[in-house]
Amino acid sequence: MTSPEVTSAQAQAGLFPAPLAPHPLALIRRLYGWSYQGLVDAIAWQAARMPGIGNMARRREKAWRWEHWRVVPDRDTQRALAMLLEVPAERLDLLPWPTWLPTSEEVTMTPADPTDRLAAASRSLISER
Repeated sequence: MTSPEVTSAQAQAGLFPAPLAPHPLALIRRLYGWSYQGLVDAIAWQAARMPGIGNMARRREKAWRWEHWRVVPDRDTQRALAMLLEVPAERLDLLPWPTWLPTSEEVTMTPADPTDRLAAASRSLISER
C-alpha cells in the first residue's frame, strides 16, 4: 500500500497524511531528558574519553539532522553514542543506524542515570574551559 501524496489543496486545508513514527533517537533523547544540545554535548564528552576519537563538534543541528533529515552520524559519533548508551559494540557492528539504538523497553537505567551522566558531562565541560 502506498501513502497518498499531499496535494496543494490538502496542504492549504491543513490535511496531511499521518506523521511518521518518531525517530529512535528522539525516543532516546526523551528517555534521558536530553535536548539536541545535551545529546551532542554528552556524545562529545564520551568521545573525548575514547582512544582514537578525541574532540568532536558540539553543534545541536547535527542531532536535529539525524532525527529529521535521516542523516547518518559518522562511525566515531555512533561509537561514542553506543558507549554512552551502554550498547554492545557487536550490536553496533551488526545493525545499521538507527536500528542498533536501544528501544524504550531495552533502556535499563535508574532514575539517577541521566542526571549523573549529564552532570558528569557538565562538570567536564566546565573544567575544560
